[in-house]
Amino acid sequence: MSPIGRTSRRLLAFAFLPLLALAPGGCGTSPARTTGPAVADAGSADALAAGSSAWPPVIDPRAFGAASLASVTVAAFSQTGVSAMDPQVLTLGPDIVPRAWGQWDTSGLNAADYAVGYAASCKAQGITFVGGLTASVIFMDQMSATDFSDAVGRDATGTPVAHSEIVAGAYRGALASPVFRQMLIHTAELQIDGGVDGLFFDEVNSSYIGSNYGGDEGFDDHDVADFGRFLCAKHAGNPSAFAPFDLLSADHLDCSSSDPGASFDYRGYLARHGAQGLPLGAANPLSAEWGTTVQNRPDPAQATFVETYPSLVYWQAIVVAVRSYARQMYNKEILITANGIFPFVDFQSVGLYDWNKDGVGPRGFDYVPVTGAAPDPHYDGTVSFLPVFASLKARSARIQQAVGGAEVPLLLFLDWPTDSMNRYYALPLAERQDYVRVVLAEAYAMGEWFAMPLATTTDTSTATALGMMDFFGSMRAFYKAHEPLLAGARDSVASATVSTPGVSVHLTTLPDGRSVLHLINHNYAAGFVPQTGVMVTVPRGQAPTSVTLASPDLPADVGVPFTSSGGAVFVSIDTLRSSMIVVVD
Repeated sequence: MSPIGRTSRRLLAFAFLPLLALAPGGCGTSPARTTGPAVADAGSADALAAGSSAWPPVIDPRAFGAASLASVTVAAFSQTGVSAMDPQVLTLGPDIVPRAWGQWDTSGLNAADYAVGYAASCKAQGITFVGGLTASVIFMDQMSATDFSDAVGRDATGTPVAHSEIVAGAYRGALASPVFRQMLIHTAELQIDGGVDGLFFDEVNSSYIGSNYGGDEGFDDHDVADFGRFLCAKHAGNPSAFAPFDLLSADHLDCSSSDPGASFDYRGYLARHGAQGLPLGAANPLSAEWGTTVQNRPDPAQATFVETYPSLVYWQAIVVAVRSYARQMYNKEILITANGIFPFVDFQSVGLYDWNKDGVGPRGFDYVPVTGAAPDPHYDGTVSFLPVFASLKARSARIQQAVGGAEVPLLLFLDWPTDSMNRYYALPLAERQDYVRVVLAEAYAMGEWFAMPLATTTDTSTATALGMMDFFGSMRAFYKAHEPLLAGARDSVASATVSTPGVSVHLTTLPDGRSVLHLINHNYAAGFVPQTGVMVTVPRGQAPTSVTLASPDLPADVGVPFTSSGGAVFVSIDTLRSSMIVVVD
Protein backbone atom coordinates (compact mmCIF):
# COMPACT_ATOMS: atom_id res chain seq x y z
CA MET A 1 0.00 0.00 0.00
CA SER A 2 1.30 3.48 -0.86
CA PRO A 3 2.03 6.12 1.80
CA ILE A 4 -1.02 8.02 0.54
CA GLY A 5 -3.13 4.91 1.08
CA ARG A 6 -1.84 4.45 4.64
CA THR A 7 -2.46 8.10 5.50
CA SER A 8 -5.92 8.09 3.97
CA ARG A 9 -6.96 5.00 5.86
CA ARG A 10 -5.83 6.49 9.16
CA LEU A 11 -7.67 9.76 8.50
CA LEU A 12 -10.87 8.05 7.40
CA ALA A 13 -11.17 6.30 10.73
CA PHE A 14 -11.23 9.65 12.56
CA ALA A 15 -13.12 11.89 10.14
CA PHE A 16 -16.26 12.21 12.25
CA LEU A 17 -16.59 15.82 13.39
CA PRO A 18 -17.60 17.61 10.18
CA LEU A 19 -20.89 16.11 9.00
CA LEU A 20 -21.96 15.44 5.46
CA ALA A 21 -23.98 18.53 4.54
CA LEU A 22 -27.63 17.80 3.79
CA ALA A 23 -30.14 20.11 2.15
CA PRO A 24 -33.95 20.26 2.46
CA GLY A 25 -35.46 17.86 -0.03
CA GLY A 26 -32.35 15.72 0.14
CA CYS A 27 -31.35 13.12 2.70
CA GLY A 28 -33.51 14.25 5.58
CA THR A 29 -36.86 14.92 3.93
CA SER A 30 -39.53 12.60 2.56
CA PRO A 31 -40.50 13.38 -1.02
CA ALA A 32 -44.21 13.49 -1.73
CA ARG A 33 -45.67 10.20 -2.91
CA THR A 34 -46.12 10.32 -6.67
CA THR A 35 -46.96 7.95 -9.49
CA GLY A 36 -43.32 7.81 -10.47
CA PRO A 37 -39.88 8.45 -9.02
CA ALA A 38 -39.67 11.82 -7.32
CA VAL A 39 -36.59 13.64 -8.58
CA ALA A 40 -35.39 16.64 -6.64
CA ASP A 41 -34.31 19.76 -8.48
CA ALA A 42 -30.67 19.79 -9.49
CA GLY A 43 -29.56 22.08 -6.67
CA SER A 44 -31.08 20.10 -3.80
CA ALA A 45 -30.16 16.76 -5.38
CA ASP A 46 -26.53 17.83 -5.56
CA ALA A 47 -26.75 18.59 -1.86
CA LEU A 48 -27.16 14.85 -1.21
CA ALA A 49 -23.44 14.57 -1.68
CA ALA A 50 -22.45 17.99 -0.41
CA GLY A 51 -19.17 17.82 1.40
CA SER A 52 -17.63 16.03 -1.59
CA SER A 53 -14.92 18.68 -1.71
CA ALA A 54 -13.55 17.50 1.65
CA TRP A 55 -10.56 15.20 1.85
CA PRO A 56 -10.77 12.66 3.20
CA PRO A 57 -14.56 12.41 2.80
CA VAL A 58 -16.36 13.13 6.04
CA ILE A 59 -18.43 10.48 7.81
CA ASP A 60 -21.96 11.23 8.99
CA PRO A 61 -22.90 9.21 12.12
CA ARG A 62 -26.41 8.85 10.71
CA ALA A 63 -25.01 6.44 8.12
CA PHE A 64 -24.71 3.74 10.78
CA GLY A 65 -27.66 1.57 11.75
CA ALA A 66 -28.80 0.23 15.10
CA ALA A 67 -31.19 -2.58 14.14
CA SER A 68 -30.61 -5.88 15.92
CA LEU A 69 -29.84 -9.10 14.10
CA ALA A 70 -29.61 -11.14 17.29
CA SER A 71 -32.57 -13.33 16.30
CA VAL A 72 -31.08 -14.30 12.94
CA THR A 73 -29.53 -17.75 12.59
CA VAL A 74 -31.07 -19.30 9.47
CA ALA A 75 -31.15 -17.51 6.11
CA ALA A 76 -32.78 -18.41 2.82
CA PHE A 77 -32.49 -16.70 -0.53
CA SER A 78 -35.61 -16.16 -2.57
CA GLN A 79 -36.24 -13.29 -4.92
CA THR A 80 -39.53 -12.65 -6.65
CA GLY A 81 -40.80 -9.73 -8.63
CA VAL A 82 -42.18 -6.94 -6.48
CA SER A 83 -45.78 -8.03 -7.11
CA ALA A 84 -45.29 -11.73 -6.33
CA MET A 85 -44.50 -13.94 -3.35
CA ASP A 86 -42.73 -17.23 -2.75
CA PRO A 87 -44.74 -19.69 -0.63
CA GLN A 88 -41.53 -21.67 -0.01
CA VAL A 89 -40.35 -18.87 2.29
CA LEU A 90 -43.40 -19.19 4.53
CA THR A 91 -43.09 -22.98 4.48
CA LEU A 92 -39.41 -23.03 5.47
CA GLY A 93 -39.60 -20.12 7.91
CA PRO A 94 -36.01 -18.81 7.80
CA ASP A 95 -35.03 -15.96 10.09
CA ILE A 96 -34.16 -13.68 7.19
CA VAL A 97 -34.66 -13.37 3.42
CA PRO A 98 -32.02 -10.93 2.16
CA ARG A 99 -33.52 -9.83 -1.19
CA ALA A 100 -37.14 -10.93 -1.23
CA TRP A 101 -38.17 -8.28 -3.75
CA GLY A 102 -36.27 -7.18 -6.81
CA GLN A 103 -37.10 -3.82 -8.39
CA TRP A 104 -36.23 -3.90 -12.08
CA ASP A 105 -36.88 -1.41 -14.87
CA THR A 106 -40.29 0.22 -14.26
CA SER A 107 -41.47 -2.57 -11.96
CA GLY A 108 -41.17 -1.21 -8.45
CA LEU A 109 -41.19 2.52 -9.20
CA ASN A 110 -44.74 2.94 -7.88
CA ALA A 111 -46.28 2.01 -4.55
CA ALA A 112 -49.06 0.00 -6.22
CA ASP A 113 -46.46 -2.35 -7.72
CA TYR A 114 -45.65 -4.02 -4.41
CA ALA A 115 -47.30 -7.09 -2.89
CA VAL A 116 -47.15 -5.62 0.60
CA GLY A 117 -49.13 -8.57 1.95
CA TYR A 118 -46.09 -10.77 1.32
CA ALA A 119 -43.93 -8.64 3.59
CA ALA A 120 -46.66 -8.60 6.23
CA SER A 121 -47.05 -12.41 6.12
CA CYS A 122 -43.32 -12.90 6.55
CA LYS A 123 -43.12 -10.47 9.45
CA ALA A 124 -46.09 -12.15 11.13
CA GLN A 125 -44.11 -15.39 11.00
CA GLY A 126 -40.99 -13.77 12.45
CA ILE A 127 -39.12 -13.65 9.13
CA THR A 128 -36.97 -10.57 8.61
CA PHE A 129 -38.07 -9.33 5.18
CA VAL A 130 -35.43 -7.46 3.20
CA GLY A 131 -36.56 -5.79 0.00
CA GLY A 132 -34.27 -5.04 -2.90
CA LEU A 133 -33.47 -2.87 -5.87
CA THR A 134 -30.83 -2.52 -8.53
CA ALA A 135 -28.41 0.24 -7.65
CA SER A 136 -26.88 0.45 -11.10
CA VAL A 137 -29.05 -0.77 -14.00
CA ILE A 138 -31.42 1.71 -15.66
CA PHE A 139 -33.62 1.75 -18.77
CA MET A 140 -34.84 4.64 -20.90
CA ASP A 141 -38.49 4.00 -20.01
CA GLN A 142 -37.86 4.65 -16.31
CA MET A 143 -37.61 8.43 -16.63
CA SER A 144 -37.81 11.41 -18.91
CA ALA A 145 -35.27 11.89 -21.68
CA THR A 146 -33.76 14.79 -19.76
CA ASP A 147 -33.36 12.76 -16.58
CA PHE A 148 -32.00 9.78 -18.50
CA SER A 149 -29.37 12.01 -20.11
CA ASP A 150 -28.35 13.19 -16.63
CA ALA A 151 -28.38 9.74 -15.03
CA VAL A 152 -26.82 7.47 -17.65
CA GLY A 153 -23.25 6.22 -17.32
CA ARG A 154 -20.89 7.51 -20.03
CA ASP A 155 -17.52 6.52 -21.44
CA ALA A 156 -14.51 8.79 -21.84
CA THR A 157 -15.95 10.31 -25.02
CA GLY A 158 -19.14 11.25 -23.19
CA THR A 159 -21.18 8.57 -24.98
CA PRO A 160 -23.78 6.57 -23.00
CA VAL A 161 -22.54 3.02 -22.38
CA ALA A 162 -25.05 0.36 -23.41
CA HIS A 163 -24.95 -2.87 -21.42
CA SER A 164 -26.50 -5.43 -23.74
CA GLU A 165 -24.43 -8.08 -21.92
CA ILE A 166 -26.98 -7.65 -19.09
CA VAL A 167 -30.15 -7.45 -21.19
CA ALA A 168 -31.13 -5.52 -24.29
CA GLY A 169 -31.81 -1.89 -23.49
CA ALA A 170 -29.87 -1.85 -20.20
CA TYR A 171 -27.55 0.95 -19.15
CA ARG A 172 -25.76 1.73 -15.90
CA GLY A 173 -26.86 4.69 -13.88
CA ALA A 174 -24.12 7.14 -12.90
CA LEU A 175 -23.92 6.99 -9.11
CA ALA A 176 -22.58 10.56 -9.10
CA SER A 177 -25.83 11.78 -10.72
CA PRO A 178 -28.23 13.35 -8.20
CA VAL A 179 -31.10 12.31 -10.47
CA PHE A 180 -30.08 8.66 -10.30
CA ARG A 181 -29.41 8.74 -6.57
CA GLN A 182 -32.79 10.31 -5.91
CA MET A 183 -34.49 7.59 -7.95
CA LEU A 184 -32.79 4.94 -5.79
CA ILE A 185 -33.80 6.77 -2.62
CA HIS A 186 -37.40 7.11 -3.79
CA THR A 187 -37.61 3.38 -4.61
CA ALA A 188 -36.18 2.53 -1.20
CA GLU A 189 -38.74 4.79 0.47
CA LEU A 190 -41.58 3.07 -1.37
CA GLN A 191 -40.41 -0.27 0.01
CA ILE A 192 -40.10 1.15 3.51
CA ASP A 193 -43.68 2.37 3.15
CA GLY A 194 -44.56 -1.20 2.14
CA GLY A 195 -43.29 -2.57 5.44
CA VAL A 196 -39.86 -4.05 4.68
CA ASP A 197 -37.40 -4.61 7.51
CA GLY A 198 -34.42 -3.86 5.32
CA LEU A 199 -33.14 -3.04 1.84
CA PHE A 200 -30.66 -4.79 -0.43
CA PHE A 201 -28.87 -2.59 -3.00
CA ASP A 202 -27.44 -4.57 -5.91
CA GLU A 203 -24.15 -3.71 -7.66
CA VAL A 204 -23.61 -0.34 -6.01
CA ASN A 205 -20.27 0.52 -7.63
CA SER A 206 -20.89 -1.06 -11.04
CA SER A 207 -21.22 2.21 -12.95
CA TYR A 208 -17.41 2.35 -13.19
CA ILE A 209 -16.84 -1.10 -14.70
CA GLY A 210 -17.62 -0.55 -18.39
CA SER A 211 -19.42 -2.86 -20.80
CA ASN A 212 -16.19 -4.77 -21.45
CA TYR A 213 -15.07 -4.66 -17.79
CA GLY A 214 -12.19 -2.37 -18.74
CA GLY A 215 -13.19 0.64 -16.65
CA ASP A 216 -14.29 2.88 -19.52
CA GLU A 217 -17.32 4.27 -17.71
CA GLY A 218 -18.05 6.89 -15.08
CA PHE A 219 -17.07 9.86 -17.22
CA ASP A 220 -20.41 11.68 -17.03
CA ASP A 221 -20.52 15.38 -16.13
CA HIS A 222 -21.19 14.75 -12.43
CA ASP A 223 -18.33 12.29 -11.95
CA VAL A 224 -15.98 14.50 -13.93
CA ALA A 225 -16.83 17.56 -11.82
CA ASP A 226 -16.35 15.57 -8.62
CA PHE A 227 -13.04 14.23 -9.91
CA GLY A 228 -11.85 17.81 -10.24
CA ARG A 229 -13.07 18.53 -6.70
CA PHE A 230 -11.30 15.39 -5.51
CA LEU A 231 -7.99 16.49 -7.07
CA CYS A 232 -8.17 19.95 -5.55
CA ALA A 233 -9.21 18.69 -2.12
CA LYS A 234 -6.62 15.94 -2.01
CA HIS A 235 -3.66 18.00 -3.25
CA ALA A 236 -4.56 21.54 -2.16
CA GLY A 237 -1.89 21.49 0.51
CA ASN A 238 0.82 20.39 -1.91
CA PRO A 239 0.61 22.27 -5.23
CA SER A 240 3.73 20.53 -6.51
CA ALA A 241 1.72 17.29 -6.59
CA PHE A 242 0.03 18.58 -9.76
CA ALA A 243 3.30 18.77 -11.72
CA PRO A 244 3.25 15.17 -13.06
CA PHE A 245 -0.32 15.55 -14.35
CA ASP A 246 0.58 17.70 -17.41
CA LEU A 247 -2.27 20.14 -16.85
CA LEU A 248 -2.89 23.19 -19.04
CA SER A 249 -5.11 26.19 -18.45
CA ALA A 250 -7.36 24.82 -21.20
CA ASP A 251 -8.20 21.89 -18.90
CA HIS A 252 -9.95 24.32 -16.50
CA LEU A 253 -8.82 22.66 -13.28
CA ASP A 254 -9.21 25.74 -11.07
CA CYS A 255 -8.58 25.01 -7.40
CA SER A 256 -9.01 28.69 -6.42
CA SER A 257 -12.61 29.03 -7.63
CA SER A 258 -15.65 29.16 -5.35
CA ASP A 259 -16.23 25.47 -6.21
CA PRO A 260 -12.65 24.19 -6.43
CA GLY A 261 -12.05 21.77 -9.29
CA ALA A 262 -15.68 21.51 -10.47
CA SER A 263 -14.93 23.06 -13.87
CA PHE A 264 -12.31 20.46 -14.80
CA ASP A 265 -12.70 19.31 -18.40
CA TYR A 266 -11.50 15.77 -17.80
CA ARG A 267 -12.87 14.35 -21.04
CA GLY A 268 -11.08 17.10 -22.96
CA TYR A 269 -7.93 16.35 -20.98
CA LEU A 270 -8.18 12.67 -21.97
CA ALA A 271 -8.68 13.62 -25.62
CA ARG A 272 -5.63 15.92 -25.53
CA HIS A 273 -3.53 13.03 -24.22
CA GLY A 274 -4.92 10.56 -26.74
CA ALA A 275 -6.39 8.53 -23.89
CA GLN A 276 -10.11 8.55 -24.65
CA GLY A 277 -9.97 5.07 -26.12
CA LEU A 278 -8.09 3.68 -23.11
CA PRO A 279 -8.65 6.10 -20.23
CA LEU A 280 -6.99 3.90 -17.63
CA GLY A 281 -3.87 3.35 -19.73
CA ALA A 282 -0.38 4.82 -19.50
CA ALA A 283 -1.26 7.72 -21.83
CA ASN A 284 -3.39 9.26 -19.08
CA PRO A 285 -1.19 10.95 -16.43
CA LEU A 286 -4.19 10.99 -14.08
CA SER A 287 -5.05 7.30 -14.37
CA ALA A 288 -3.57 6.50 -10.94
CA GLU A 289 -5.60 9.30 -9.34
CA TRP A 290 -8.80 8.13 -11.03
CA GLY A 291 -8.04 4.50 -10.19
CA THR A 292 -9.91 1.27 -10.68
CA THR A 293 -12.38 -0.61 -8.54
CA VAL A 294 -13.59 -4.18 -8.27
CA GLN A 295 -17.28 -4.79 -8.79
CA ASN A 296 -18.94 -5.24 -5.38
CA ARG A 297 -15.58 -4.94 -3.60
CA PRO A 298 -14.67 -1.25 -3.12
CA ASP A 299 -11.54 -0.45 -1.13
CA PRO A 300 -11.51 3.20 0.04
CA ALA A 301 -8.05 2.73 1.55
CA GLN A 302 -6.65 2.96 -1.98
CA ALA A 303 -7.47 6.71 -1.85
CA THR A 304 -8.32 6.97 -5.56
CA PHE A 305 -11.41 8.70 -6.91
CA VAL A 306 -13.35 5.58 -7.93
CA GLU A 307 -12.52 3.85 -4.66
CA THR A 308 -13.52 6.72 -2.37
CA TYR A 309 -16.29 8.82 -3.90
CA PRO A 310 -18.68 6.02 -4.95
CA SER A 311 -18.56 4.34 -1.53
CA LEU A 312 -17.79 7.18 0.88
CA VAL A 313 -19.69 10.03 -0.76
CA TYR A 314 -22.47 8.79 -3.07
CA TRP A 315 -23.24 5.51 -1.28
CA GLN A 316 -23.02 7.17 2.12
CA ALA A 317 -25.46 9.89 0.99
CA ILE A 318 -27.96 7.24 -0.15
CA VAL A 319 -27.65 5.32 3.12
CA VAL A 320 -28.12 8.47 5.21
CA ALA A 321 -31.20 9.41 3.18
CA VAL A 322 -32.81 5.99 3.50
CA ARG A 323 -32.06 5.59 7.20
CA SER A 324 -33.28 9.13 7.91
CA TYR A 325 -36.55 8.47 6.10
CA ALA A 326 -37.27 5.34 8.12
CA ARG A 327 -36.38 7.09 11.37
CA GLN A 328 -38.43 10.21 10.70
CA MET A 329 -41.48 8.62 9.10
CA TYR A 330 -41.74 5.37 11.09
CA ASN A 331 -39.38 5.77 14.05
CA LYS A 332 -37.64 2.57 13.02
CA GLU A 333 -34.19 1.35 12.15
CA ILE A 334 -34.02 -0.08 8.65
CA LEU A 335 -31.47 -2.76 7.78
CA ILE A 336 -29.15 -1.80 4.93
CA THR A 337 -27.09 -4.26 2.91
CA ALA A 338 -25.52 -4.41 -0.54
CA ASN A 339 -24.22 -7.10 -2.85
CA GLY A 340 -20.59 -7.50 -1.88
CA ILE A 341 -18.59 -5.83 0.88
CA PHE A 342 -19.38 -2.17 1.57
CA PRO A 343 -19.17 0.33 4.42
CA PHE A 344 -22.25 1.62 6.27
CA VAL A 345 -24.20 -1.67 6.09
CA ASP A 346 -25.82 -3.69 8.88
CA PHE A 347 -24.71 -6.94 7.29
CA GLN A 348 -22.79 -7.83 4.16
CA SER A 349 -24.61 -9.80 1.43
CA VAL A 350 -21.85 -11.52 -0.50
CA GLY A 351 -22.90 -13.02 -3.81
CA LEU A 352 -20.91 -16.14 -4.71
CA TYR A 353 -20.18 -16.13 -8.43
CA ASP A 354 -17.43 -16.82 -10.96
CA TRP A 355 -15.04 -14.12 -12.19
CA ASN A 356 -14.64 -12.86 -8.63
CA LYS A 357 -11.43 -11.52 -7.09
CA ASP A 358 -11.62 -13.77 -4.03
CA GLY A 359 -9.14 -16.32 -5.34
CA VAL A 360 -6.38 -16.84 -7.89
CA GLY A 361 -6.96 -17.23 -11.61
CA PRO A 362 -9.29 -15.32 -13.93
CA ARG A 363 -12.46 -16.87 -12.46
CA GLY A 364 -11.33 -16.31 -8.86
CA PHE A 365 -12.42 -18.71 -6.14
CA ASP A 366 -14.67 -21.55 -7.32
CA TYR A 367 -17.68 -21.42 -5.01
CA VAL A 368 -19.30 -24.50 -6.57
CA PRO A 369 -16.40 -26.89 -7.28
CA VAL A 370 -17.20 -29.88 -9.46
CA THR A 371 -15.43 -32.77 -11.09
CA GLY A 372 -16.36 -33.99 -14.53
CA ALA A 373 -18.45 -31.98 -16.96
CA ALA A 374 -21.96 -31.82 -18.33
CA PRO A 375 -23.98 -33.93 -18.63
CA ASP A 376 -22.45 -35.73 -15.62
CA PRO A 377 -20.89 -33.24 -13.16
CA HIS A 378 -20.20 -34.19 -9.56
CA TYR A 379 -19.57 -32.18 -6.43
CA ASP A 380 -15.92 -31.87 -5.43
CA GLY A 381 -16.30 -32.13 -1.68
CA THR A 382 -12.55 -32.05 -1.09
CA VAL A 383 -12.55 -28.23 -1.31
CA SER A 384 -12.77 -26.26 1.92
CA PHE A 385 -14.36 -22.80 1.94
CA LEU A 386 -12.93 -21.81 5.32
CA PRO A 387 -9.93 -19.82 3.99
CA VAL A 388 -11.96 -17.71 1.58
CA PHE A 389 -14.76 -17.20 4.11
CA ALA A 390 -12.13 -16.00 6.60
CA SER A 391 -10.71 -13.64 3.97
CA LEU A 392 -14.14 -12.15 3.24
CA LYS A 393 -14.72 -11.65 6.95
CA ALA A 394 -11.38 -9.90 7.39
CA ARG A 395 -12.03 -7.64 4.40
CA SER A 396 -15.42 -6.66 5.78
CA ALA A 397 -13.91 -5.85 9.18
CA ARG A 398 -11.25 -3.68 7.54
CA ILE A 399 -13.74 -1.78 5.38
CA GLN A 400 -16.06 -1.17 8.33
CA GLN A 401 -13.22 -0.15 10.64
CA ALA A 402 -11.92 2.37 8.09
CA VAL A 403 -15.11 4.42 8.46
CA GLY A 404 -15.46 3.92 12.19
CA GLY A 405 -18.16 1.28 11.91
CA ALA A 406 -18.57 -1.89 13.95
CA GLU A 407 -17.91 -5.36 12.57
CA VAL A 408 -21.03 -6.75 10.90
CA PRO A 409 -22.18 -10.27 9.95
CA LEU A 410 -21.70 -11.71 6.49
CA LEU A 411 -24.52 -13.40 4.62
CA LEU A 412 -23.38 -15.55 1.69
CA PHE A 413 -25.63 -16.54 -1.21
CA LEU A 414 -25.35 -18.14 -4.63
CA ASP A 415 -25.79 -15.23 -7.01
CA TRP A 416 -27.53 -15.66 -10.33
CA PRO A 417 -27.86 -15.96 -13.26
CA THR A 418 -24.33 -17.32 -13.12
CA ASP A 419 -22.32 -20.39 -14.04
CA SER A 420 -21.87 -21.17 -10.35
CA MET A 421 -25.63 -21.34 -9.84
CA ASN A 422 -25.96 -23.52 -12.94
CA ARG A 423 -23.33 -25.93 -11.58
CA TYR A 424 -25.31 -26.16 -8.35
CA TYR A 425 -28.50 -26.93 -10.27
CA ALA A 426 -26.75 -29.63 -12.34
CA LEU A 427 -25.49 -31.68 -9.38
CA PRO A 428 -27.20 -34.95 -8.47
CA LEU A 429 -29.69 -34.42 -5.65
CA ALA A 430 -27.62 -36.14 -2.94
CA GLU A 431 -24.46 -34.26 -3.91
CA ARG A 432 -26.33 -30.96 -4.08
CA GLN A 433 -27.43 -31.63 -0.51
CA ASP A 434 -23.86 -32.49 0.48
CA TYR A 435 -22.67 -29.20 -1.03
CA VAL A 436 -25.14 -27.29 1.12
CA ARG A 437 -24.12 -29.31 4.20
CA VAL A 438 -20.50 -28.25 3.74
CA VAL A 439 -21.14 -24.60 2.90
CA LEU A 440 -23.54 -24.21 5.82
CA ALA A 441 -21.15 -25.88 8.27
CA GLU A 442 -18.15 -23.82 7.20
CA ALA A 443 -20.10 -20.56 7.05
CA TYR A 444 -21.45 -21.10 10.55
CA ALA A 445 -17.97 -22.03 11.74
CA MET A 446 -16.79 -18.57 10.62
CA GLY A 447 -19.77 -16.82 12.21
CA GLU A 448 -21.38 -16.22 8.80
CA TRP A 449 -24.71 -17.19 7.27
CA PHE A 450 -25.28 -19.07 4.05
CA ALA A 451 -28.69 -18.41 2.53
CA MET A 452 -30.24 -21.67 1.35
CA PRO A 453 -31.37 -21.05 -2.26
CA LEU A 454 -35.15 -21.25 -2.76
CA ALA A 455 -35.96 -19.30 -5.92
CA THR A 456 -34.73 -16.68 -8.37
CA THR A 457 -36.53 -14.50 -10.90
CA THR A 458 -34.71 -15.87 -13.95
CA ASP A 459 -35.37 -19.62 -13.83
CA THR A 460 -37.82 -22.22 -12.55
CA SER A 461 -35.31 -24.34 -10.62
CA THR A 462 -36.91 -23.69 -7.26
CA ALA A 463 -35.99 -25.67 -4.17
CA THR A 464 -39.30 -27.50 -4.51
CA ALA A 465 -38.63 -28.39 -8.14
CA LEU A 466 -35.15 -29.63 -7.20
CA GLY A 467 -36.44 -31.76 -4.31
CA MET A 468 -34.55 -29.73 -1.69
CA MET A 469 -37.28 -28.41 0.58
CA ASP A 470 -37.42 -31.29 3.09
CA PHE A 471 -33.63 -31.24 3.32
CA PHE A 472 -33.61 -27.48 3.87
CA GLY A 473 -36.18 -27.99 6.60
CA SER A 474 -33.88 -30.44 8.38
CA MET A 475 -30.95 -28.01 8.13
CA ARG A 476 -33.10 -25.21 9.48
CA ALA A 477 -34.20 -27.39 12.40
CA PHE A 478 -30.66 -28.41 13.31
CA TYR A 479 -29.03 -24.98 13.17
CA LYS A 480 -31.96 -23.21 14.78
CA ALA A 481 -31.86 -25.70 17.65
CA HIS A 482 -28.12 -25.08 18.05
CA GLU A 483 -28.07 -21.31 17.71
CA PRO A 484 -26.71 -20.95 21.30
CA LEU A 485 -23.50 -22.52 19.94
CA LEU A 486 -23.29 -19.90 17.19
CA ALA A 487 -24.61 -16.63 18.61
CA GLY A 488 -21.87 -14.33 19.83
CA ALA A 489 -19.08 -16.78 19.00
CA ARG A 490 -15.69 -15.21 18.44
CA ASP A 491 -12.75 -16.70 16.57
CA SER A 492 -10.36 -18.23 19.07
CA VAL A 493 -6.80 -16.97 19.26
CA ALA A 494 -5.75 -20.57 19.94
CA SER A 495 -5.79 -23.40 17.39
CA ALA A 496 -7.23 -26.88 17.68
CA THR A 497 -5.84 -29.89 15.85
CA VAL A 498 -7.34 -33.01 14.33
CA SER A 499 -5.62 -36.33 13.70
CA THR A 500 -7.39 -37.10 10.43
CA PRO A 501 -6.32 -35.60 7.09
CA GLY A 502 -8.96 -33.91 4.96
CA VAL A 503 -10.92 -32.46 7.88
CA SER A 504 -11.18 -28.68 8.18
CA VAL A 505 -11.08 -27.20 11.67
CA HIS A 506 -12.17 -23.90 13.20
CA LEU A 507 -12.25 -23.05 16.90
CA THR A 508 -14.47 -20.38 18.45
CA THR A 509 -15.20 -19.15 21.95
CA LEU A 510 -18.66 -18.31 23.28
CA PRO A 511 -19.38 -15.37 25.60
CA ASP A 512 -19.90 -17.81 28.49
CA GLY A 513 -16.40 -19.22 28.01
CA ARG A 514 -17.27 -22.47 26.27
CA SER A 515 -15.02 -23.60 23.43
CA VAL A 516 -16.75 -24.69 20.24
CA LEU A 517 -14.80 -26.66 17.66
CA HIS A 518 -16.22 -27.03 14.14
CA LEU A 519 -15.12 -30.05 12.08
CA ILE A 520 -16.01 -30.50 8.40
CA ASN A 521 -15.15 -33.68 6.52
CA HIS A 522 -13.64 -33.17 3.07
CA ASN A 523 -12.87 -36.82 2.43
CA TYR A 524 -15.30 -37.11 -0.43
CA ALA A 525 -15.96 -39.32 -3.46
CA ALA A 526 -19.52 -38.96 -4.79
CA GLY A 527 -20.46 -38.81 -1.12
CA PHE A 528 -18.81 -38.29 2.26
CA VAL A 529 -16.26 -40.92 3.18
CA PRO A 530 -16.92 -41.43 6.92
CA GLN A 531 -13.86 -41.01 9.12
CA THR A 532 -13.53 -43.14 12.24
CA GLY A 533 -11.45 -42.71 15.37
CA VAL A 534 -10.95 -38.98 14.81
CA MET A 535 -8.87 -37.52 17.65
CA VAL A 536 -9.16 -33.77 18.30
CA THR A 537 -7.09 -31.62 20.63
CA VAL A 538 -8.64 -28.43 21.98
CA PRO A 539 -6.56 -25.89 23.95
CA ARG A 540 -8.16 -25.28 27.33
CA GLY A 541 -6.78 -23.39 30.30
CA GLN A 542 -8.71 -25.46 32.83
CA ALA A 543 -10.22 -28.91 32.81
CA PRO A 544 -13.76 -28.94 31.34
CA THR A 545 -16.80 -30.41 33.03
CA SER A 546 -18.21 -31.98 29.87
CA VAL A 547 -17.75 -32.43 26.14
CA THR A 548 -20.76 -32.70 23.85
CA LEU A 549 -20.99 -33.60 20.16
CA ALA A 550 -23.65 -32.10 17.89
CA SER A 551 -24.11 -32.95 14.23
CA PRO A 552 -26.88 -32.93 11.63
CA ASP A 553 -25.86 -36.56 11.10
CA LEU A 554 -26.77 -37.54 14.69
CA PRO A 555 -30.31 -38.12 15.97
CA ALA A 556 -29.46 -36.11 19.12
CA ASP A 557 -26.53 -34.43 20.85
CA VAL A 558 -24.35 -36.81 22.80
CA GLY A 559 -21.90 -36.42 25.67
CA VAL A 560 -18.56 -38.15 25.18
CA PRO A 561 -15.61 -39.02 27.40
CA PHE A 562 -12.48 -36.91 27.28
CA THR A 563 -9.09 -36.50 28.87
CA SER A 564 -7.41 -33.30 29.92
CA SER A 565 -3.75 -32.50 30.55
CA GLY A 566 -1.14 -29.87 29.81
CA GLY A 567 -3.68 -27.17 29.00
CA ALA A 568 -5.50 -29.24 26.37
CA VAL A 569 -8.56 -31.43 26.07
CA PHE A 570 -8.43 -34.66 24.05
CA VAL A 571 -11.57 -36.14 22.52
CA SER A 572 -12.01 -39.19 20.30
CA ILE A 573 -14.90 -39.12 17.83
CA ASP A 574 -16.12 -42.53 16.75
CA THR A 575 -17.44 -41.48 13.35
CA LEU A 576 -17.37 -38.17 11.47
CA ARG A 577 -19.60 -38.16 8.40
CA SER A 578 -20.27 -34.61 7.13
CA SER A 579 -19.69 -32.18 10.00
CA MET A 580 -19.46 -32.08 13.77
CA ILE A 581 -19.61 -29.42 16.48
CA VAL A 582 -17.55 -30.25 19.57
CA VAL A 583 -18.61 -28.26 22.62
CA VAL A 584 -16.14 -28.08 25.49
CA ASP A 585 -17.92 -26.80 28.61
